[in-house]
Amino acid sequence: MDYVLFVQKANESIRNSIITMNEKTSKYGLSLSQEDVSAILAARKDTFVEESRIELGKSILPKLIETFCDSPYISQNDYRDSIIRLQDIFFHYKNETEDELSDDELLTIMREQFDESCFGSFDLLEGTILELFAEAVRRGYRGYIASQGKGEQIVSYWDRATFYEAFQELLEE
Repeated sequence: MDYVLFVQKANESIRNSIITMNEKTSKYGLSLSQEDVSAILAARKDTFVEESRIELGKSILPKLIETFCDSPYISQNDYRDSIIRLQDIFFHYKNETEDELSDDELLTIMREQFDESCFGSFDLLEGTILELFAEAVRRGYRGYIASQGKGEQIVSYWDRATFYEAFQELLEE
């Protein structure tokens, strides 16, 4: 099979999977148009180039959409841009954690921190929590494994020094 044809078929499959997610997300007031999906897939391609990643098998996008569709911090007005930003963050932190976390573990941590600690701030999620979490993972922290990332309470308020201290304590355990 020709490579271009293969990529087109893969993208069509991903497109259909994302559009099918509208059935689930519509109960939260969220849906993606064909144009939105095209923008997400174009951004996905850019992210893969930027992060030097490939995706084998099923796309993470339907699972990412399912994970975040009921977040109180995502609305129809910013839904497409939120999915694009979340996929960027996801693949960036797959690299930053050196693929030590499963997709489910990373998505769980991202969602819990996005809602409970970041209160919907992508900048805090990406620039503080996940940055420090990835550093801890690279240093050997594995406390997220037993719970698959659930309940990964890092600290109760936002202060970089406090986060660093909390991760130091996690590493010492």
